[in-house]
Amino acid sequence: MPRHKEKLNASEKRQAFVRNARFMLSVLKKQKKKSGRKVFWGVDSSISNPAFVIDDNKEVTVRSVITPTKDKLYKRFSDIVKIYSACINVSYPVLLLIEDYSYASPYYREVLAELQGQLKRLFWNNNIAVIRVAPRQLKKYVGASEKTKIMLNVFKFTGYSPENDDEADAYVLCMIAKDLYRYLTKYFVKGLFNIDREIFAHLKKKPKMFKYTYRWEVIKSLIENKGCFIDEFMDDENN
Repeated sequence: MPRHKEKLNASEKRQAFVRNARFMLSVLKKQKKKSGRKVFWGVDSSISNPAFVIDDNKEVTVRSVITPTKDKLYKRFSDIVKIYSACINVSYPVLLLIEDYSYASPYYREVLAELQGQLKRLFWNNNIAVIRVAPRQLKKYVGASEKTKIMLNVFKFTGYSPENDDEADAYVLCMIAKDLYRYLTKYFVKGLFNIDREIFAHLKKKPKMFKYTYRWEVIKSLIENKGCFIDEFMDDENN
């Protein structure tokens, strides 16, 4: 039988939020030591035109690759994985965000799951912290009511003009990764809650560092659902 989550009261929600944020920050601190610098990735795992964005706090690199449709599917998968593998060696990420599956496209979702499985294995083998972001959260972060408006809103907020939807998605994911890191490192010191009242207030009202409420709602949701981390880090928490 499916398991149903028990509803938490206000006090339990606050405690869970604190606990999850501490855990996420502890993971990111370990990743920062490995990377040696603040590097954030946003990954859109399209099969025909995969795109990723790397922000190393000095410059933002946007890259997309067109995989020839004449090639067999697993040849395309292999080429995509090789590209990511090469980039990991150059710019090891503190945090990587990848767009989760769209449940509106059952057939494409199944094919995409095979590619994402290979990518997640690559990230897992390299001990990279990965967070999955739902398509609706991605749209929400830039105030886009429709997917077609994401490109326009990325340009509106950042001045960068994506060449396609995949680049736009990857750009937003990288923005979320960086803002999540900024929030956790700003309000948590040595893994401890330092200003309880202010943090608890964030569960009702956005922190000052976020200009838009909808962006904070996405960040808060990711902290509340830390299970989006890959299994390796969840295992570390229990050891």
